[in-house]
Amino acid sequence: MDGKWASYIVPGFDGRKFRDSVVFVDKKQTLWIGTETDGLYHIHDGVVDHYGSANRLSNDYVTAFFEDREGNLWVSTEGGIDLFRDNAVIDFSKTEGIVGSDVRSVLTVTAMPCC
Repeated sequence: MDGKWASYIVPGFDGRKFRDSVVFVDKKQTLWIGTETDGLYHIHDGVVDHYGSANRLSNDYVTAFFEDREGNLWVSTEGGIDLFRDNAVIDFSKTEGIVGSDVRSVLTVTAMPCC
């Protein structure tokens, strides 16, 4: 707004409520906002989706995002890693074998053809 910073506010999301956030724009040009205390918000087509620990996000403290070449979105939290693919969420936490609870990054490895 006139070259000044302002909180992002849309129906279903009020950026003024969150002290720290991580923000990501995916290949489809939709906005993902991770918070320290209220999980993850996905803003697309005038709609706001909210994901939190109450509906299977591994933790409400989101720390980072990574989008792989297939368009899958990997979200790391204080409790594990969550995979968003075709609007389905797959989480990886201690229950699935993650050793620690503070995940800060994701690395993908592509298998090389043999011989």
